Amino acid sequence: MQKLKGIFYAIASSATFGLISLFSVPLLKEGMSSNQITFYRLALAALMMGLIILFQRKSFRIAKQHILPLIGFGAMYIFTAIMLLQSYTYIDSGLATSIHFLYPVVVTILMVLFFSEKFSTGIAAAAFLSVSGVALLSMGGNQLASTTGILIAFSTSISYALYIMGVNNSKVKELDASVFTFYVLCMGTIILFILNLSFEGIASIPSGKGAMNLVLLALLSTVVSNITLVKAVKHIGSTMTSILGSTEPVTALGVGVVIFDEGFGWKSLIGIGLILAAVIIVIRRK
Repeated sequence: MQKLKGIFYAIASSATFGLISLFSVPLLKEGMSSNQITFYRLALAALMMGLIILFQRKSFRIAKQHILPLIGFGAMYIFTAIMLLQSYTYIDSGLATSIHFLYPVVVTILMVLFFSEKFSTGIAAAAFLSVSGVALLSMGGNQLASTTGILIAFSTSISYALYIMGVNNSKVKELDASVFTFYVLCMGTIILFILNLSFEGIASIPSGKGAMNLVLLALLSTVVSNITLVKAVKHIGSTMTSILGSTEPVTALGVGVVIFDEGFGWKSLIGIGLILAAVIIVIRRK
């Protein structure tokens, strides 16, 4: 039963994260910028996460040495979130999320290049499969995708890879997962508030439907996704949780095809298969 619960939590985590485009694309079409959407998403998610911590009667206390790293992780988190939304304006949301999902491969390659991790045929195979998969996905709709969009989406896989590596090698991993997530969301909200106030201002929410999309984006794709991820790791471990995370790009592609009428052909099918194979090879090595 514990393993079944873990499998359920892992699928729920990746599937809810894969719903980002479902709530974000309509907001972009209503005229909200990526910065504004991310600001409201993080602010609402931080509020929800804070209420959950209060309900669980956990302590909000952190040490002084945690503050600067949390600011840095907040900045990396908002960069990833904003760039992923920005990529939606250039390429299909399913393609963008699939490219973002390359972050486990990026982590492994960075570990080889900068942290003396042993290079192997598995790493080489994963790199080849992932590049081939992205190439096929970019032509999945029988039309070559925007190079700018692909590069922006790929930047999110690099930034998220750095985020994961940073958390794993800093003192913030001593913090409770919910408390850590709460402060990352708070730091990201503060940074975005200052940036938006300095440049484009804090825009009002365009409509009632837009408000509902923002609430669902914060609740499902941020709070629920993070909480179920922690529960999944607790029940089945990080390796199996990561492998089941393959449903993330599958969900995003499904949303893109069914809801937004994005192109999907045999090239897309083979492309996502190659990316999933590359990610699973990397995760199984660990």
